[in-house]
Amino acid sequence: MVTSLVKKGIGAFVSRQTNIFTAASFIILTTVFSQILGILKYRLLVSLFGASSDLGVFFAAFRIPDFVFQVVVAGALSASFIPIFTEFLANNKKKEAYEFTSALITIGIIFFIFISAIIIVFSYQLSGMIAPGFSKNELRLMANLMIIIQLSQVFFNIMDNAVKYNSENGDIKLELTKEQNKAVVKIIDTGVGIDKEDLKTIFDRFYRSDSNKNIKGHGLGLAIANSIIKAHNGKIEVLSTKAIGTTFIVTLPISS
Repeated sequence: MVTSLVKKGIGAFVSRQTNIFTAASFIILTTVFSQILGILKYRLLVSLFGASSDLGVFFAAFRIPDFVFQVVVAGALSASFIPIFTEFLANNKKKEAYEFTSALITIGIIFFIFISAIIIVFSYQLSGMIAPGFSKNELRLMANLMIIIQLSQVFFNIMDNAVKYNSENGDIKLELTKEQNKAVVKIIDTGVGIDKEDLKTIFDRFYRSDSNKNIKGHGLGLAIANSIIKAHNGKIEVLSTKAIGTTFIVTLPISS
C-alpha cells in the first residue's frame, strides 16, 4: 500500500512538472516567434517608407499598446492562465478550465476597457509624455494612431471570421462610409451564413453554432470585438442569410 501511494505521488509530481514545462515551452516559442515577426514588420516598414518622421510617429504610437500587451498577455498569460488551464485539463476538469478561462477573460476585458478609455480621453497628453520632442501635428497624428491600434483587433477578428466561414471562391468586401458624425464599416462575405436563432447569441463568450462546429475556433473573437466597440461608444450589427452570406456593420462615433 505504501509503495502504491509513493508511485502515485511520484506520478502526480512528474505529470505536474510535464504540464508546467509544456506550458512554459509554449510561451517561450510564441514569444520568440512574435519577436521575429516584429523584426520583419519593422524592416518592411523602413524599406517602404524610409527614415521619415511619420514612421517615427508610427513606432512611438505602439509603445503604450505594446506595454499593455506585455502586461496582459505576456504577464497574465504566462503567470496564471496557461499553467492553471493546463493543470485543469490534465486532471480532466474541463468545466473548471472553461469557468476559469471565462473569469480571466472577463477581468481582461474590464481591464482593457478601462485602459482603452484612458487612452482615448488622454491620447494627446500620453503622446506628449512618450514623445516630448514631437511637434503638435505629430502628436495629434500619434494620438489618432494610438486609438486606431486599440480598435484594430475588432476588424482582425471580424475579417478572420469572414475568411473562415466564407464559401469556396467566395468574396469578401470591406466598405467604409461616413454618416453624419459616425464612421460605418461593413464587412460583407458570401459564406455559409448564420441561423436566425444564433444571431442573438453570437457575441456570447464560447458560443459556437452547432452547424459550424467543424470549423476551428473558440467562440471568443466576436465577444472581444463587441466589448471593444462598446468601450468606444459604438455598436456592431449583424445581417445574415443562410447559404448566402453575412454582413457585419460596425458603427463608431467620429470625434470633432
